[in-house]
Amino acid sequence: MGKIGLYGGSFNPPHLGHIKAAQHVKELLNLDQILMMPAKVPPHKTLPPHTPDGEMRYRMLQIALSHVTGIQACDWELQRNGLSYTVETLYQLHREFPEDELYLLMGTDMFLSFSQWYRADEICKLAVLVTFARSDGDKKQKEEIERLAQFYRERYQAKVCLVPHKAVDVSSTQVRRLLAFGCADAYLHPDVLKFIEKNSFYYTGGTLQKVSLGTLQEVSYTLADTKRIAHIAGCVDMAVRLAECYDADAVLAQRAALLHDITKPVRPADQLLLCERYGIILSNFEEENPQLLHAKTGAAVAKAIFGECDEVCKAIQWHTTGKENMGLLDKVLYLADFIEPSRNFEGIASVRKLAFENLDEALLQALQLSINFLKEKGKSCDPNSQRAEKFLLSLKQKGN
Repeated sequence: MGKIGLYGGSFNPPHLGHIKAAQHVKELLNLDQILMMPAKVPPHKTLPPHTPDGEMRYRMLQIALSHVTGIQACDWELQRNGLSYTVETLYQLHREFPEDELYLLMGTDMFLSFSQWYRADEICKLAVLVTFARSDGDKKQKEEIERLAQFYRERYQAKVCLVPHKAVDVSSTQVRRLLAFGCADAYLHPDVLKFIEKNSFYYTGGTLQKVSLGTLQEVSYTLADTKRIAHIAGCVDMAVRLAECYDADAVLAQRAALLHDITKPVRPADQLLLCERYGIILSNFEEENPQLLHAKTGAAVAKAIFGECDEVCKAIQWHTTGKENMGLLDKVLYLADFIEPSRNFEGIASVRKLAFENLDEALLQALQLSINFLKEKGKSCDPNSQRAEKFLLSLKQKGN
């Protein structure tokens, strides 16, 4: 009797994390082979805009596995109509290999939601559940995985195998962002990357240069974390209102606001990849505070990938810390980001009101609120913010 693993997913795109996880499970559980199967229409999630069709994702998977022994791409689910239900694939596998034991491989997110799967009880009769439990992962998540494993054993009489491993810590969502930003090399097979760029998938191949406002909004929302979309939309609306109030270019304000957090979802380690890719030199303070890097990397991406003008890129670069002697668009974006409607903290009402009466005074108040907040939290303040405050205070004194 053989042992066959089934590893399904959207593989959008297939990255080294997928491949190394499969290799680790195959070796640890002594599986004879693993079939990696792209879903045509995943039932548990909606594929993002501009996702390559199933055939293209299958071809990428074939390329990624071309030199991997014992793991192969399988297109069974692409041949069926409708949603890609795992239980149907397992029945097909059981018919094809009636004497073999089946193992269903899944990532942590899928395992955590397994009870919601279509005919989960039947799946447990057909295959051993195998999930990649990160050996260096979050303690609470580990406990939840172990709790659910016991729950599935009791509810479905499931055989559950938790495989500890140190995976390539990346998701397909993160890889898609890095592809758009031009630095996903570390997470993809080189031939897969060439295939993607040749076909201009995932916003590669210069497809984002000087796009229309409508397209820019679509891309901004697609690459953002879902929870930040409301913030981006609010920032755009506020930037336009402030631009119109102070005779700034409203279109440039929109573009800057749409892109101001474009690299915000990128993790600190990958922010450093972006810095390396675009030759960004970091101060000691920035190296110690990676949460600030998205302003500089966002400005670099706005210029290199989106072809935005210097005025927009400069506003993005300073939207978090500010700086001395800021330009009009710099001030508009900084304040729009600070006072957009979803923000809610002590002192913001005053800044919101002042923003449409005296731009510099509102900017000074916003900077002082930020600086004081950091002091109260015992955190260091970026020197640029301090210089910006000092500059505005000197202007105010001269005005008096």
